Amino acid sequence: MTALAISGGRHRILRAHVTVAGCAVALCVYAAAPTTADGATSGAKPTVVLVHGAFADGSSWDGVISRLERSGYTVIAPANPLRGLYNDSTYIASVLDSIKGPVVLVGHSYGGAVISSAAADNPRVKSLVYVSALMPDVGESGMSLAARFPSELSTATRSVPYRESGRIGTDLYLKRDRVHQVFAADLPESEANLLGVTQRPVATTAFSEKAKVAAWKHIPSWALVGRQDKTINPDQERFQAKRAGAHTVEINSSHVSLIAHPEAVADLILQAAAASSPARSSLATTGSVHDARAEAGIAGASLVVGTGAILLGRRLRRRAPLTADRDGAIPEGRLTTTRGPGVDRPGATVSQGIRDTWMPRMQKCLAATISCRIGSRPPPCTHRLLTDAGGPQADASPAAAEKVTDRG
Repeated sequence: MTALAISGGRHRILRAHVTVAGCAVALCVYAAAPTTADGATSGAKPTVVLVHGAFADGSSWDGVISRLERSGYTVIAPANPLRGLYNDSTYIASVLDSIKGPVVLVGHSYGGAVISSAAADNPRVKSLVYVSALMPDVGESGMSLAARFPSELSTATRSVPYRESGRIGTDLYLKRDRVHQVFAADLPESEANLLGVTQRPVATTAFSEKAKVAAWKHIPSWALVGRQDKTINPDQERFQAKRAGAHTVEINSSHVSLIAHPEAVADLILQAAAASSPARSSLATTGSVHDARAEAGIAGASLVVGTGAILLGRRLRRRAPLTADRDGAIPEGRLTTTRGPGVDRPGATVSQGIRDTWMPRMQKCLAATISCRIGSRPPPCTHRLLTDAGGPQADASPAAAEKVTDRG
């Protein structure tokens, strides 16, 4: 009878530990799961958006796209209208608005100026990558930067008037006999000639309109400098990258590094994508709204776990049998109980054990979720609660239920 009472009490305590531990694990994992601003899970890879520059189209990214997709990234290469900085950046911003989750935004050549404006005030854009690109500051334009850092592009274009929907303007084309020398010197001449034939013209307003914002001031940036670039002066690219505090690499390349050296360009984008993992930046980018949600979730979880532990303790205090001494009798005037986690001293009750053991562990677990929200790992308490706190893997031998008597 006594053995049955001791065994039954031990199993009730074990079930109580498992129940409370299970609730704690569920709440800790829920509270620790980080989310992005749009509600997507933080483990998702960012979408890479590639914006081409002047005289080109989205096909110039073909070699880069295949490498990024092999690495598991979703890639979008929208058509840059090339009608002017304000028009083009507004259009690319609308493309970004259609994408759920984090974004790595990449621009080549004039596309760099476009992404600097399009990314402004968009918290989903985690990284900017500039490939032989323009990076104007507020008040600067492509023309003002070119005046400061001259290149051969000024003598390699021709102007053609255009009429469009009741308005007129001027387009710029590359001179066919200068494409290979100025634009794509490290490509075979036949391929450079094809670029000249299929080129898309760019409106002069693309280079004359001054930037109103510069997203690189607030978003981490990466830059690739082509040492043999004759379209944008390499010194201009270095100056811009240094000013932006960008992670910079230099390679031996003409202006079209994305075509001639797609592996180097893809590697730089992958670096930016890895560094922009939302698991690392979710708290920094989601702001006070998500901080408030985290605090509210932790407070609610603390209340639920605390209430559950108290109720379980009271129930067990009423039902847990007292342990008999060696003669099978309970000594009068002595408070006895079953030894278990937190119930290892004379005079302790089961409810006191839960209070003294589980409540501190719950507090630690829930506090740990604050730091866990900025990483992808679960709270450390979730893999220890059941084993370290008397769960299913804890010692269930008779020694674990030995009698403890009050020494006083």
